[in-house]
Amino acid sequence: MARNSLADSKVLGATACTGSPCFWNESPLAEGGDSIMGFVSRGHGYLVLVFYVGALVLTQLIIDLILGKGFYTAHAWPKYLGIGLGALLCWVVGRWLNSGSAKRLMDLETGEEVVLPAPSHDFFYIKIEYWGLIGAVGCLILTVLSEMGLIRF
Repeated sequence: MARNSLADSKVLGATACTGSPCFWNESPLAEGGDSIMGFVSRGHGYLVLVFYVGALVLTQLIIDLILGKGFYTAHAWPKYLGIGLGALLCWVVGRWLNSGSAKRLMDLETGEEVVLPAPSHDFFYIKIEYWGLIGAVGCLILTVLSEMGLIRF
């Protein structure tokens, strides 16, 4: 019989958010303090924000350093490059993080088999690797709309 309650996952040393969305009051961080991101991500889903924001900031710093201050702001393509880099990071790391399988453990006290679900790392209920696809498609759409003159960065 499989169990996956909050108490059972604490006994097994797993995080409480392994099999279901992590709401702030159930988060492992809630015991020591409230988790700000806990209600919108599961596992390492917060990395979506880290990757996209980090890629855009890093792109701006490098582009302005190499091509001169203000170049990033004056041109659209560096922003697309940053979004593309964030998308690539989401795809690669998301595929790696979500590649595990469910684990079967034996509870030594009761002799019962306990099944821990496969890892799931998502942001707003969308797996990290799919945020990479969303970013890539969004980047393509922004590029087309920008080239058509419908939007301007």
